[in-house]
Amino acid sequence: MKYRIDQNNYHTFSTYEINKMPARSYFIPYPDRASADAVTPKEKRYFSSKVVCLNGRWDFKFYESDTENTEFDTIDVPACWQFRGYDKPFYINIRYQFPFKPPVIPTTDKVGRVFSWIGVDQKISMRYKDPGEEYNFVGIYRRDLEIADPDKNYVISFLGVASCMDLYVNGRFVGYSEGAHNTAEFDLSGLLTAGTNEIVVVVHRWCNGTYLEDCSGSPTTATSVRSTRRRRRPEIPTASNSVPKHSSPLMLPSQLRDTVFPAARPCQLPSAWYP
Repeated sequence: MKYRIDQNNYHTFSTYEINKMPARSYFIPYPDRASADAVTPKEKRYFSSKVVCLNGRWDFKFYESDTENTEFDTIDVPACWQFRGYDKPFYINIRYQFPFKPPVIPTTDKVGRVFSWIGVDQKISMRYKDPGEEYNFVGIYRRDLEIADPDKNYVISFLGVASCMDLYVNGRFVGYSEGAHNTAEFDLSGLLTAGTNEIVVVVHRWCNGTYLEDCSGSPTTATSVRSTRRRRRPEIPTASNSVPKHSSPLMLPSQLRDTVFPAARPCQLPSAWYP
């Protein structure tokens, strides 16, 4: 399936969400009280007939220097790709992993010289260093989703993706979200077909929002770090004959492979991508 991957959302300061449903309180929908009470709290997100948990193994492509290669590995979701052999975690305190020029972040070029620390061993002064082969890496997650009744209304829920995500379904762009530790939900009604549907999520290592989320003392990681699920929502007409925005979500996972790869390089994505 052919995809035209958006290459602007993650570094456009005025864009922090596209087609994302309004925020809501967290819940797992059940058809009735009895079926909800029959499940332990720990298992509720996995056993509702209205929710399909998408955690598990996903196809995964970590873009290095060869941007035309579309051969996929697999990865577990939820997980952080830095702990699955892709890139490495980086502990930060009062600095960023890229030059501090808000709201500008690295796109396809090498990161370049960055602030390291304020030294006092010789004299108080700003210290800088070249981090080497560091880029704004990109990971692509892909999995199939089986739908028996595409005429129903479906919502897909991501319980946290760092640093940002572009969502595609069956070759079509669906939406975008920043806010790495916030739930992002998208309405898939009318986008799914009977049978196999392809879900693709594009995750950038950094986005404009990284300036707000790189807080003191946090280990910096990236990928879909939390669960994902799909839910079917009932068609309950309101006074305006519209369907309620929130009903049942879908849950997607993040996956990473237990293989160590060499240091990654630029992540310029091809304008036309054929998985």
